[in-house]
Amino acid sequence: MRKTTKSLGEKIVKDIKRATRKHYSSEEKIRIVLDGAVARILVQRDPNYSVVAGQAARRLLEHDLRLG
Repeated sequence: MRKTTKSLGEKIVKDIKRATRKHYSSEEKIRIVLDGAVARILVQRDPNYSVVAGQAARRLLEHDLRLG
């Protein structure tokens, strides 16, 4: 199987993304999982919550994409 070579620009971009990637502490990871569990319970109880949660997720994604 032949490896494809990456251009210098692609390597630089990959290195920058790797260096600026967000690193989560153990506590933050636990909080994220618990927030997701709570959100899942709320969605089951309130059908309108899923709309609000979807909007919040979209805003977070847009913010994350802007940060690169």
